[in-house]
Amino acid sequence: MAEAKGVSTPASREESDSHKDVSGKVPNREAVGSPTYLAAATRPDVAFTVNKAARVMDRPAEKDWNNVKRNFRYLRSTSNYGLKYTRGSGELKVFSDADFAGNKVTRRSTTGFTAVFADGAVSWASQL
Repeated sequence: MAEAKGVSTPASREESDSHKDVSGKVPNREAVGSPTYLAAATRPDVAFTVNKAARVMDRPAEKDWNNVKRNFRYLRSTSNYGLKYTRGSGELKVFSDADFAGNKVTRRSTTGFTAVFADGAVSWASQL
């Protein structure tokens, strides 16, 4: 991954049809566990992709492994990103969004929110 070309977004809209099981062939648990701290502590921009990858951690398909690799390519190209707080901006703003039955199998929705104070995120979550 050291020579990987960076990408501008952590997730892609295009869904691959490859359901080939790659469990045991790739270090999926380690690759999903590594950015978990980043998503929880300093990088709200990858919370969705990390949570989505964690849902299929036991039996990943080839498309899931490709999404994990894309997330690492995004992290590589945005390694200078972080949270920045501005003094004097004391307004709390909360943003939320959800898809309606985005999971085609279970018809469950994914929802998320971000709370911003002093021009920096103070709380965020993404969950199924």
